[in-house]
Amino acid sequence: MQTERHQLRFGLEFLDFEPVRTGLPESVTVAFGTPTDLLAGPLVPVWITYSRPQAAATRLARLSGFVEDTWRIGPRLNLSFGLRSSYAKPPSVRPASNLYSVDDSVSPLTFLPIATSQPLWTGRPLQFAPRVSASWRFSSDTVLRASWSVFQDGGSAAATDQLNGIPYHQIRTPTGSPADFYAPSDLIGVQLGYGYSSRLRLPSYQRWNVSLERAWRHRDSVAVSYSGLSGSGELRREIVLDPTATLGALTFASSSGTSQYHGLNALYRHTLASGFQASVGYTWSHSIDLNSSDSSVFLISSTNSAAMDRGSSDFDVRHVVNAALTYASPEHGHGIAGRLTSRWNFGAQVFARSGFPLDILVSETLDGFAVANYRPTQLAGSTAWLSDSSLPGGRVLNKNGFGYPFPGLSPMNRNTLRGFAMWQADITAGRLLWKTGEREISFRADAYNLTNHPWFADPVRYASNPMFGQAQSALNLMLGGGSPASGQSPAFSMGAPRSLQMSVRFSF
Repeated sequence: MQTERHQLRFGLEFLDFEPVRTGLPESVTVAFGTPTDLLAGPLVPVWITYSRPQAAATRLARLSGFVEDTWRIGPRLNLSFGLRSSYAKPPSVRPASNLYSVDDSVSPLTFLPIATSQPLWTGRPLQFAPRVSASWRFSSDTVLRASWSVFQDGGSAAATDQLNGIPYHQIRTPTGSPADFYAPSDLIGVQLGYGYSSRLRLPSYQRWNVSLERAWRHRDSVAVSYSGLSGSGELRREIVLDPTATLGALTFASSSGTSQYHGLNALYRHTLASGFQASVGYTWSHSIDLNSSDSSVFLISSTNSAAMDRGSSDFDVRHVVNAALTYASPEHGHGIAGRLTSRWNFGAQVFARSGFPLDILVSETLDGFAVANYRPTQLAGSTAWLSDSSLPGGRVLNKNGFGYPFPGLSPMNRNTLRGFAMWQADITAGRLLWKTGEREISFRADAYNLTNHPWFADPVRYASNPMFGQAQSALNLMLGGGSPASGQSPAFSMGAPRSLQMSVRFSF
């Protein structure tokens, strides 16, 4: 709906989603400790966990709608404001063995078995999310824009927990012994529990952005923007070991997660001459949260509080620089030389960034669980890094600078160290060889990591690993998530060895 000064839009959406569990009703997970636990001393035991789904299906229904109006106040000022509403009824949590409702508002936390079906999360099913934005044109070449909005997560990953299988029994082998050497009567069995916080709710976010764009002399333009995002009530999975004499561990989904993001971005473009263009961009950003993955499990104990897990996000990169130069030759040329040099496109790009956060952990597992905050202590007076030109990246983590977190020694905070920075130069060249009507043949050649500079993944971060502190793979296998040798190897991903690609394309 549109008038001279207003443009009104509205919409409505209904989603009815019902995931169904199929496949085997039970699963078995075996967790082996590292061969030599350099911190704890003896060999780490083997853990065997039996798990099964607690429900065969669940239903997620959501009704949402929005209304938005763009108001042209004057020739230089536009204002847009709107409201989005959603109705998301929480799915039911069905009673099951070793399933608990957890009160995490007190310390130590308390929990009770779930005896009857109850809503998964609390809060009003009907939610409203306003948004407003404005653009003001100072002159024909300068524009100021600003926006602010609120939005909610329409569903929770915890809604499918009962379908995915929850541990309910765990067997531990005697310390330092393979499971095959012992009869079932020699093994130690423990019950495991799972639960949901009685205060579980859907996450809520606020987002804002301010940008200034200016163009001048018909060849130059610059854009500067500052944006931010804050979230509360984010999903965080926590675990308590030995909460009772009969329960070996209690894992539960909570809404204690929070996050904040701030970013400054600047981009400059310049047309050098006919066919040439150049641009330089710089981004400074900082993302802080309590957890960067819904699947991570965090230990709660007297020495491991949620406040200690607040730190830079796993994907936080503080500085990024990107520069590019392109050239397009004339479409037509005269003479043999003109025809050979026409219809070409050339490009060069240089990318550089600072390192990803590096979270040091004691071991990959703690009592059979992949706990994301089982951290050592950084010993007083020790340095975290040692220079060694013979090793990948030219430095290694100091294995003597970290100690086991005994009582009285606080473990490290999350993501306090930084991994390796990197830069890379790529070039491309292409030419239109033949064209008739809508049919054409073109050629293109690309070179990635032109200098063939070796870039390495962040080092092994588990202090109990014999290879602790050393990079074990090329950067392109890491994917920036702190997991070297992840097995993902895209052909031309950032940080790979120099790669050349040539292609001929026929379009019709």
